[in-house]
Amino acid sequence: MMKAGYKQTEVGVIPEDWDVVIFGQLISNICYGPRFSSRDYSYDGNVKTIRGTDVNHKGDILYEQVPKAKLPNSIVNEHKLIDGDIVMITTADCGLTGIFIEEGFPYIASAYAVRISLNENGYPFIFKHIFQTRFAKDQIELYIRKGTVANLPASAISKFKFPLPPLPEQTAIAPPSYPTPTSYYKP
Repeated sequence: MMKAGYKQTEVGVIPEDWDVVIFGQLISNICYGPRFSSRDYSYDGNVKTIRGTDVNHKGDILYEQVPKAKLPNSIVNEHKLIDGDIVMITTADCGLTGIFIEEGFPYIASAYAVRISLNENGYPFIFKHIFQTRFAKDQIELYIRKGTVANLPASAISKFKFPLPPLPEQTAIAPPSYPTPTSYYKP
């Protein structure tokens, strides 16, 4: 017998006011970082590029170790991360996920990662936690292409299904040390 206030869904029992969403319904933009030569890394570079080794298993972006590269401004502007963008690693440690917080210097995702911008229905910081769950890791595992190096296609990421609370509850669930969500929404 199910407790009052809960419902059975395709992803299990969830609170009645939660929905099951396909991640793609929350994504306003998803794109891989640009490819460039290792010769473009430079101490006097104009952009920092977040690689798989720059996101730890807790979902933290390790800003202090992210290397600089010297790239054309057109590439930097096209791929530049903004506050609240999700950075997901798509090669080797597939599914490692961090939330970008503006650092006062331009950052981009590497060619082995995707930048995910959410629409107004998704609070990015809750996904740092969602992607730490066994439920999310099992979905990632379903879509990984195995080979010499594992690869998670960006097209698969938009197919993930999650139980998702209403937006006010999303912001309450994420740690209170994070900034308010309204600054992370794109018009």
